[in-house]
Amino acid sequence: MGVYVPPMYNASAIVTSMHDMPRWVGNSTFVYDDSSYYIGASIIPAIICGLVLLMLFIAVISCCCSSNGASLHGISFSLAALGLVASLILLGVGAGVGVYGGIELQNGINSLSDDLGELNNLFGTAISEGESINSLLSDVQTGLDAFAVACPALSADADTAKSEIVDSSSEIDTYLDLVSGWHDNLKNAQDYSEKYSTWPLWVILGFTVPLAVCALGLFTILVLDSRSVPSCGGSCLRNFLMWFLCSNALLVAVIFGIGFVASVVGGDVCIDPDPIILRQLSGDVETYTSYYQTCQGNNPFVDALSDSRSALEGAQAQVGVLKTVAGTPGICTNTIAAQNQINAVNATISKALIDVDDLELLISCGNINPIYTSTVYDARSLKKIFSGDM
Repeated sequence: MGVYVPPMYNASAIVTSMHDMPRWVGNSTFVYDDSSYYIGASIIPAIICGLVLLMLFIAVISCCCSSNGASLHGISFSLAALGLVASLILLGVGAGVGVYGGIELQNGINSLSDDLGELNNLFGTAISEGESINSLLSDVQTGLDAFAVACPALSADADTAKSEIVDSSSEIDTYLDLVSGWHDNLKNAQDYSEKYSTWPLWVILGFTVPLAVCALGLFTILVLDSRSVPSCGGSCLRNFLMWFLCSNALLVAVIFGIGFVASVVGGDVCIDPDPIILRQLSGDVETYTSYYQTCQGNNPFVDALSDSRSALEGAQAQVGVLKTVAGTPGICTNTIAAQNQINAVNATISKALIDVDDLELLISCGNINPIYTSTVYDARSLKKIFSGDM
């Protein structure tokens, strides 16, 4: 098998366009805890929401300036209609894209949760295999104790081999501590993604329901005016609908603005996600993530396994000597029992070495990095989560 080379990341056109959006202040470098960064990212949605407010203001003023109890007519009607229709078109386009983004966001979170679940299961398997190796090493120690009973003359040499096994088991314990901590972090991340897996549906409803109410209100107002209802009831209903329509339109505008800012921030994150992800981490988690991003340097998990293998190989060499010497007549008090025990010990060590090799392959970068790139690079997941609701 050749050396695994991680794929290169290329930001999509929509991520690049969001990253290149103009800013009020600052630049497009993502800074999680800097409020001025988020203010700078709000220029485009602020302009769009300002236009919506202007159109709604024109519509309301035009409606209020029409003759009392009469239908909208002349310049008042034209301005009111222009304001209402223009604002609804702006919001309708935003809502349409927002609904699409909400659906993509839903798919992205589901994909992220699936990938985290896959990683979680993989490291769960890595823990189980590590515990299985420790169980084998415990059997080896028991076997060496039984060998020492059958061959007292070689008990000191058996203790030497046993000390190597104890060292190997200690390194496996170190490995298990590292992997268990990482496994817990993955489990928390998976639980978090599942917890918020349904909120994009509320984003979709936040766009569609108020917008539908706005459209229905506009239709009702135009029907009332087309029938020239002069009564107080018709006029009051029209005015009530106008204010109610504007309130819902403002709600859609606010949701649209928040979604757009989130998209701009997402573009800044996804333009080069690896260093941004690392900046949010610290300690061992940062070290592990950095390795699995690049596949460069030493695998922090494999280091402990390598030390365990070295100790196992030392024990196996010592057991080989014991196996040869124990077969010499007159050395052991029970030669057959000693040979049976040392052969079983040797077979168990060989199996443990194979399991260590399999475990190294399981947690190798070539096995983990494709899942990472699927989670972070793939258009199914974070690129949609951060930039799908534009």
